[in-house]
Amino acid sequence: MTEIHDRLRHRFFALYDGIVAFHDWCGLRYLSAEADDVRLVMPFLPRLSGSDGAIAPAMTFALADVAAGQAAAAAFGWRTQVATVSLQQAVLAPIPKGAALLAFARARPVQGDFVLTEITISAKDAPHVPLVLAQGRMIAVRRVELNENEAPPIPPRADFSIDPLSGPAGMVSEIRADVLVGRLAFRPQFMGNASRGALHGGLIAAALHTAAERFGGHLVRPLSLLDGTVDFLASGRPGDLAVTIHAERTGNRVAFVSGRVEQDRPGGGERVLVARLNAVLGLRGAP
Repeated sequence: MTEIHDRLRHRFFALYDGIVAFHDWCGLRYLSAEADDVRLVMPFLPRLSGSDGAIAPAMTFALADVAAGQAAAAAFGWRTQVATVSLQQAVLAPIPKGAALLAFARARPVQGDFVLTEITISAKDAPHVPLVLAQGRMIAVRRVELNENEAPPIPPRADFSIDPLSGPAGMVSEIRADVLVGRLAFRPQFMGNASRGALHGGLIAAALHTAAERFGGHLVRPLSLLDGTVDFLASGRPGDLAVTIHAERTGNRVAFVSGRVEQDRPGGGERVLVARLNAVLGLRGAP
């Protein structure tokens, strides 16, 4: 697996003109990156996990986004940088404690600048039992001419120890009535496309998921995210993220919430709306 992983990591490095830092922070291992066969593993690491001893559910949003991006890049012949337009996810079962996750993705036929991808996430040791189903709508953003005979040098994988979502330097949040407000301070490992100076879409989606889960956990009857759709409206830039979750309707077993990620505009003025979330929270298991 190491030889395949190194070769594919080098491909991403060349396409995006630098290390995809968020991939490295997640410790992702690439198994295959063809348009109809993307496979990658998110290992079980403390920095990815919650207090229950399992990879945090928010990280499945991040993993789905990465898999979708790889399938779309392959569909464009690995000559085009891609970005996420929207990401939909349905949670089928909880993540087992201590389990690594395996993502499988494939791309549908390219339609102009767009491609639809389908993603299934399972535990690595139980690949035929889906935990999450997702779809990503991707868009071509930049054509890149690569010289196959001149491979740029690539540094060794960076190691990170800061958990950006739930660790000491993670998202700070509070709930006011039916609204959660939070702020996630920028870290270098949040970067996705180095050549465009853009934060990773998977990190933005994971931040929204984390905030929605926190909101659900504070309801009178705690609820967890069942289905969610993230729409990406602008590129996230190196800087803090302001996250807001608002309850549209709550009940004993289901709640509908909306969320926003915004960034302060350089020089002041109105904030930039980066992404929005519409999600359903529900009570899992027996009533």
